[in-house]
Amino acid sequence: MKFVDWLVGSVQQRAFMLFDFVDSPDLGDAPSNPTRFRLIILCIALGALTGASLDSAESVFLTTALRRNLTQRADSLDWISSKEALSGSRAALEPMMDVTASAQTVHPPGGVHDDDLQLGATASQWVPGGGTAAISLEESAYRWDPALVPPPAENMDTSTLTISFRQPLLRGFGDGDPVVYQLRQARAAERLQFHTSRGDGLALLQQARTAWWSLLALRAQVRALEEDSVAQQLNLQIVRIRFRTGASSRLDTLTAHQTWGKSRLALLQSEEAEKEGLRILETIADTAVVVIPTPDTLPPTDSSAFPPVDELVHDAQLHAPQLAQALDLVTAKESETDYRRSARLPQLDGTVFASSGLPAGNPFREWSIGARINLDWSIPAGAERARYRQALVDLNSAKVRSVAAVSEVRHQIERIVEAHLAAQEEILVAVDLARVERVRLTSVQEAAKIGSQSLTDLDVARTDWLNAVNAAWQAFSGAKSLEAELETWTGIGPTRRGWVWEEK
Repeated sequence: MKFVDWLVGSVQQRAFMLFDFVDSPDLGDAPSNPTRFRLIILCIALGALTGASLDSAESVFLTTALRRNLTQRADSLDWISSKEALSGSRAALEPMMDVTASAQTVHPPGGVHDDDLQLGATASQWVPGGGTAAISLEESAYRWDPALVPPPAENMDTSTLTISFRQPLLRGFGDGDPVVYQLRQARAAERLQFHTSRGDGLALLQQARTAWWSLLALRAQVRALEEDSVAQQLNLQIVRIRFRTGASSRLDTLTAHQTWGKSRLALLQSEEAEKEGLRILETIADTAVVVIPTPDTLPPTDSSAFPPVDELVHDAQLHAPQLAQALDLVTAKESETDYRRSARLPQLDGTVFASSGLPAGNPFREWSIGARINLDWSIPAGAERARYRQALVDLNSAKVRSVAAVSEVRHQIERIVEAHLAAQEEILVAVDLARVERVRLTSVQEAAKIGSQSLTDLDVARTDWLNAVNAAWQAFSGAKSLEAELETWTGIGPTRRGWVWEEK
């Protein structure tokens, strides 16, 4: 009930300020556009209703921007593409199956012939630590022409079963393997793309919030100018009537006309600026499903305080994409350095195996075991050594940039917190000044109606009031812009809105 009483009182107060001109005994004709006048009164009433829903309307718009912005959707597809690349690199560490088969028949001159059929299957699995376990089965069958007497001894049916385990002994004990290197690089690329897309989303949120509150500030300014335009139009009517009765001079009529013209021109310019602000919103996201409210002439004065700087820096270390990108880059450069360091060493593989293979026999009997050492070393040339040195330099550069990123984030957070405190105080002062200017304007209007104060004073009073309204909304939208910037630097924007990035 208190809210309803406040709402009714607020609407009545604003309505009486305008109807006071209508009920004036000095007013001759009604306004030239009564329909427009009624619409202004209706907007004033609705503005009090929509004032409390500014934040909820903003949340709807930001959610729409995140979900329906085309650039953001393209970034999400790029991240999905990097995930598929990572999945392909990870598949190299999963069980592998190779199947081979060959068939051959030979018909040389003389009528004799021989046929050969070979089948083979190998299953292998990468083992953490760089080793590879494998099992293979090979079958061969040979058929020859009976005219060949005796038959070839080397071509007989055979079955061979081999079990082996190969372990790299150098090159980081398997860490320098190209398959492992490619997997690490793909994982780093996926994380970099993820944080890049997330950073673009935060930038989109900041742009959307700034554009949103700038548009609402323009709408509030348009609303104030509409009130002023109606008031000055009515005042012009009063002065013209007084001029016809001899109560006002020609100079007063010209001054009133000039004031009304300036008010009307400022209204038209603000309406064009409002349309441009709406077009900016439409470029960010589809606004067809978003209801854009018309705020009151003065912004809310509810002050919001940020958490301490250390807490915000801690949140940034957990969520800020620029810090995560710096750490992921360090990880990628470390993998590159390890791989280039291992590439300078010989490739020394140790293999143990057990096999059974008898001509036309049972492959599961009479096993033999063995071990083998393979050495392969391409002596590194100057180009390979240069790539290793380059990897070291890039790694050190990435570490320095990571430290610099943390320092930059803290610096920006401190700057935003200090600026936001100043903006909050500026809002309170600007709103209080605007209310004082409104009371002063009302007083000057009453005095101008009875002729005790000049129309020039009225023009100065209304200009001061409009400037105060504009300053209050500029301070308010600036504070909202700082909040959006803080969300970008700390990375908490999507989290505050229930946005789980990995699922989108």
